[in-house]
Amino acid sequence: MNRGFIRLAALQLCFFIIAGTAAFAEAPWHYKVVTVNSGGRTMQSALTIPDANRASIAYHHARLKSPALWLKVEAEAGEAISLRMGVPMLDRYRQARPSVAVLSPHLPKLAEEVPFTVPESMGGLVLSTRLLDSEQYRDTYTGVLSWRFEEMRFVPPASGTYYIVAYSPIEESGAMPEMKLWLTVGKGSMFRFSDLLEVLPNNIKIQAFFESAVFPGQAFLSSLFMILLTLAGILVAAL
Repeated sequence: MNRGFIRLAALQLCFFIIAGTAAFAEAPWHYKVVTVNSGGRTMQSALTIPDANRASIAYHHARLKSPALWLKVEAEAGEAISLRMGVPMLDRYRQARPSVAVLSPHLPKLAEEVPFTVPESMGGLVLSTRLLDSEQYRDTYTGVLSWRFEEMRFVPPASGTYYIVAYSPIEESGAMPEMKLWLTVGKGSMFRFSDLLEVLPNNIKIQAFFESAVFPGQAFLSSLFMILLTLAGILVAAL
């Protein structure tokens, strides 16, 4: 086998070992990315959360034509589901307070007004961030900045399918403000090696979603380092 090729392969292997160690330290795959502002616009097209006990994240731009993001999950009675919301750290969202509705036939009729249609067979409850504390949050892997709200928890009264709907609440004026938001469901890590192929493409979409609320995160630095390492390997192989 070509000696230069072996050197290049060895250098790249070292990179993946180093980058992999750093990646797991920052847990870039802690959350399974369900969507970055794509799909889940209606109950019929609700996106599936693979496991209520494993961490998933979804990003959505709530507007009049797509006011809510619909997710669905199979839940067990009495087993609490962790929910957490945030918005990009942009000036126009400084006062933004997203909400999430949990819908199921096992819940009482929904009392709050929401910007989407709730089927007659469904009851529900609303979890709002309006009174929750928020913090400035830097995701050091994706390189995005958020205002992140306190964790919320929902305990299913019965086992079955639950719809989790993230949205921008209707104001007293009757208007629904435009809002970019994200929602996490679950807490436990859900790493799969197949997710490695999605990390960088998802990171590009996530940074675009956050507009100017970004900084050079580990994904960008790892990609840059890989390019430099490959160029160095080519030079070494040519010697």
